[in-house]
Amino acid sequence: MSDSFFTLDNHIAVCNEVTYEAKRLFGHLTPIQLNWQPVPDKWSVAQCLEHLIQGNCLYFPLFAALKTGTYKPSWWAKLNPLSTWMGSFMVDSLGPDLKRKMKTPIQATTPPSEVSGDVVARFEAHQQQFVAALADLKHVDPHVVVTSPLLAIMTYPLSSCVALLARHEQRHLRQAIGVSELAEFPVA
Repeated sequence: MSDSFFTLDNHIAVCNEVTYEAKRLFGHLTPIQLNWQPVPDKWSVAQCLEHLIQGNCLYFPLFAALKTGTYKPSWWAKLNPLSTWMGSFMVDSLGPDLKRKMKTPIQATTPPSEVSGDVVARFEAHQQQFVAALADLKHVDPHVVVTSPLLAIMTYPLSSCVALLARHEQRHLRQAIGVSELAEFPVA
């Protein structure tokens, strides 16, 4: 799915919707429910939300540098002929509708096996900061090529970066919903 049909405001709306749904669906759950895993290698609701917090936080320095005009693209970001293709590929790969399981390749965004019971409130507070950081990008050129804070070899246009982050949030919200809808999910 190309992000050319979406604006920054659309992506912000997606992130706000994810926040609303996470609070509505999971805000009343107990710590036991939030941390319940169907099997040891499947994430809990809490792990899905914690993963989004950890992953999104890695982008705050990049967004701050873009906002203040101090961002300096790496030599690779300037030269990589595949940045636009990589951006489209990543947006498609991290969408909410994918059926295949993906492993988190970066240790920094792998959530712990036990997450604190206040994860929904922390997620909501984090999302407010994250959306504010996105809104601060309104005057930044969406075509500027940025380097992923997760993997320095990956470069893509800012518009693709924002799109993939919004779609990534949708993906993990769906994953968390799927966990909470399992028949074995604890009642309390």
